[in-house]
Amino acid sequence: MGTSEFIVAFEFGSFKLTGVVGRRNLEGTIEVLGMEQRDSRECVKKGVIYNIDKTAKIIRNIVDCFNVKFNIKITGAYVGVGGFSLHSVLRNDTYTLEDETKITQNDIDIMMDANGMNPYPNYKIYAVVPQGYKVGEQTLIDPIGVKASSFEGTFLNILARKNNLNNIVDCFNSAGLILVDAMVAPMAEANHLLTNNEKRMGCALVNIGYETTTVSVYKNNLLRHCVVIPLGSNNMTRDICSQQIEWDDAEKLKRNYGVAYNNYDDVEEEKKYVTTSNGQPVTIGWIRNVVIARCNEILDNVYHQIVLSQYSSTLLAGVVVTGNGSLLKGMEEAFEKHLNFSHCRIVPSESCSGMLHGLLEFGQSGCVASIPQKNELEENVVTEENVNSTEEFVKPETTEPTPEEQQHQRTIEQCRQLIYEAGKQKDRKKFKVAIKILKMAKQLAVPECDKEIEQMSTEISAARNGTPTLFDNFIDKWRQLTEEE
Repeated sequence: MGTSEFIVAFEFGSFKLTGVVGRRNLEGTIEVLGMEQRDSRECVKKGVIYNIDKTAKIIRNIVDCFNVKFNIKITGAYVGVGGFSLHSVLRNDTYTLEDETKITQNDIDIMMDANGMNPYPNYKIYAVVPQGYKVGEQTLIDPIGVKASSFEGTFLNILARKNNLNNIVDCFNSAGLILVDAMVAPMAEANHLLTNNEKRMGCALVNIGYETTTVSVYKNNLLRHCVVIPLGSNNMTRDICSQQIEWDDAEKLKRNYGVAYNNYDDVEEEKKYVTTSNGQPVTIGWIRNVVIARCNEILDNVYHQIVLSQYSSTLLAGVVVTGNGSLLKGMEEAFEKHLNFSHCRIVPSESCSGMLHGLLEFGQSGCVASIPQKNELEENVVTEENVNSTEEFVKPETTEPTPEEQQHQRTIEQCRQLIYEAGKQKDRKKFKVAIKILKMAKQLAVPECDKEIEQMSTEISAARNGTPTLFDNFIDKWRQLTEEE
C-alpha cells in the first residue's frame, strides 16, 4: 500500500477531538481504516481551539497511535473549520465592461478577486459560493459567453474569526505536522450527508452538537445560508445539573428519559421517579420538561436562521438533522410539529462523522511520508565479511540528537513537505494557494530549504505568467496577493 493512498483528517469538536485515517479505493470510494478520539473539553470551546498546547498534545497522541497501528509516518492532515463565529454574508458586486461584449472567465475571476478584497474586520473569508449573476433581467449561474455591457454577481461569503485557522495552524506546527488544507466544516458535512435531490429541491442541514448547532440551507444545489448557533445538547444537560445533580448523572438522565417532543400519552410514566447515583429522586416528567424547554429554544433559533435565509417556504426536501443531539427521542416529531416541517430525516451520528467523511472525500494529497523499506536500510549495513580480519574494528561513536536537533529536523521535513505541496498546487494551476503555502514554508525560516523555496517560487511565477521572472519581482507580487486586509 503506497503512502500517497492515505488521507488523514481531524475534527475539533467541543466534546471530542477526532482523528481519522482513510484510503481511496480504485473505484474512488473512501474506506475508513481507523479512528481515534480524545476528550477535548479542556482545550476546545464551542468548536474553537482556545488552548493550543493541550490541543497539540492530543493531536500528537492520535498521530502516534496511527503511526504505530499502520506502520506509517503521518506528516500532515486535512481539517474542518467551524465553531462559533462561523456565518455567511451575502454581497453583491457590479462589473462594467468597456463595450458590450461577451463575458469571459477573466471577467468572472476579476469580480471574484474584488469580492475577496472586501474588508471584514477581525474576520476572514474561508469560502465563497457564487449565488448567480444578473445580466439584464436574467439571473444565470454561468454567464460566460453572454453579451453585456455590465453584470452583477451575488456571492455568499463564509466568514469566521481570523484566529480560528491561526490556532489550528499553531496546533499543527506544535505537533510537528503540516496543515495540508482546510475546508469549511458544514460544507464538508453537507457534501457527504445530503443527496443531490435534497440540495436541488431545498433543505436545511442541522447539526445539533455538544455546545453548538450548525444550520446550513441549500436550494438549487447551492449553499444559501450558513451559521453556527452557540447552543447545543450540553445546554440540556447543564439545565438538569441546576438541581445539584452531577454532570455524569444528568447526561444519563437526559439520554435515558429526555425527549425532544412529548405527546403526553402516558401520564403515569410522567409521574415515575428515577434516582441519581447519590440517591436523589427526580420525576421523568420533570426531566422531559427541562429537556423539551431547552430543545424548543434551539429549534426556535434554527427556524429563525432558516427564515433569514429567505428560503423557508421553498425547502421541499424539509430538514436533515444530525449530531449527537439528534439522538433525542421525538426529534423528528419536534421538527415536524413544533416547526411545521413536512419532512424530517434523522441521520444517526456514526463513529466517524459526516464532516470527517466529507474531508476524506475532499482530500487528494497524501498525508504520509515514505518510510524506507528493510532492504533499503540493509544496503548501508557493514557486514563482518567487509571488515579486514587483521584490523581491529572500531565502533563509531554515536550520540543521540538533542531535543533542539530533533525539533529542527522536524521543521526541515515540514518545510520540504510545504514546498512539495506548493508544487502540487502549482501543477493544478491554483497559483494563489501555492503562493500562500510557499509563504508558510518561508516563515519557518529554515536555511537548508532557502534554495528550494527560491526555485519553487520561480517555477510558480513562470507557470502563472507564462514566462520566467526574477525572484525579487515574484516576491513583490507574492506580497501583494497574500497581504492581509
